[in-house]
Amino acid sequence: MEVGENIRPSNEGSTSFSKTVFNVLNVIIGIGILSMSYALASGGWLSLILLFGISGAACYAGLLTKQCMDANPRIKTYAEIGEFAYGKIGKRVLSIILYIDSVTSRVKHVDSVRVFAVVQPCTALTVFVLLIGFFGATICYATMAILGYMMFGSALQSQITLNLPTQKLSSKIVLYTTWISPLSRYALMMEPVAATTESWFPKYKKKKGFKIVLRTILVVSQVIIAMAIPFFGSLMSLVVALIGATASTTIPCLCYLKISSDNRRSNERVFIMLLPVLSIVIIVVGTYTSLRNIIKEIMVRQH
Repeated sequence: MEVGENIRPSNEGSTSFSKTVFNVLNVIIGIGILSMSYALASGGWLSLILLFGISGAACYAGLLTKQCMDANPRIKTYAEIGEFAYGKIGKRVLSIILYIDSVTSRVKHVDSVRVFAVVQPCTALTVFVLLIGFFGATICYATMAILGYMMFGSALQSQITLNLPTQKLSSKIVLYTTWISPLSRYALMMEPVAATTESWFPKYKKKKGFKIVLRTILVVSQVIIAMAIPFFGSLMSLVVALIGATASTTIPCLCYLKISSDNRRSNERVFIMLLPVLSIVIIVVGTYTSLRNIIKEIMVRQH
């Protein structure tokens, strides 16, 4: 199960700086921005500090990912970083994590390898673009959270679009616009999942009919699961809490510590070791919150 081996970024190509920054922002910012106001309403103003802290940790983990990719020019995918650091076991573990994240993801998480695929080759410009991308995305998330909370206050629902008056034309335009994003990106986000699933059937993966049937089954199965599970949103939040922080922060740090050996100063290595601890805290808190919401929804439905 090698997610990303089937789709490798090209080392050739050209684009402008502004287009590169736009593409990076497009990779980082997802539909989850619609839930930022609700998160602010639930966590209070101090949660903005947590937002910037997590963003900074993920950005630094992205820089560590770059260092891991620079350690071996043959590394082109996330799974290959795991293989270079921990051998076949590391490659399989990362492949499984990325596959689950790709299948279940409804909130866009940071995928550093996708970012570097946009701005290859890895140079100082890559770091600059990455920093701009994270800073710009964080500002967008924070702005959305503040404006939404100022508009609707404690009455905010899980997605700010649910608070909009449906009878107004402007609200309908906003709703239809928000639908465009997941619809236009769904095929792109499903491509690694489909390519990886096809790789399990080497005898048939090159047959067009097999690809059509398999990809149709993947799409239909996701629709059925989303409709059949009454608390699907909370379940996905649980998966995201477990997988998202692990993939974006914990794994890059652990891989870098393994690959870099003693190339870093001791105090910086201590800081890098602390990032997985932060990630674990996020995982624990997110898992607890998601499980509590699932249990609450089950109890409500039973009564």
